[in-house]
Amino acid sequence: MNAVAAPTCNKAIYRVDVFASLEKRVGGTWVTVSGSPAGQAFYNVKPGRKLTVSTSAPCASGYYRMKATVKVLSRKGASLQLSNPAYSAKMTRDPCGDQQYLDY
Repeated sequence: MNAVAAPTCNKAIYRVDVFASLEKRVGGTWVTVSGSPAGQAFYNVKPGRKLTVSTSAPCASGYYRMKATVKVLSRKGASLQLSNPAYSAKMTRDPCGDQQYLDY
């Protein structure tokens, strides 16, 4: 199964870190799927640029969602902003049975 985080920046930024992971509902709690967290740093980001990070995990039945977080850093490495996590709009049951993608 696959998940894609693809935020778009609305201004020029020196560095943006984008993180994506799949989460599975286990006993009323969302748990990060082992091996699914992925992240990438983007430098000298221009306004309007779409930043895409994808992650995947082996198929297994259950309820899933995608989690994305964005971190903005200054040239000196200081963290300027860390977004609240954003989650996929819909939760998917058995995503590999119907090959649905979870998009941010």
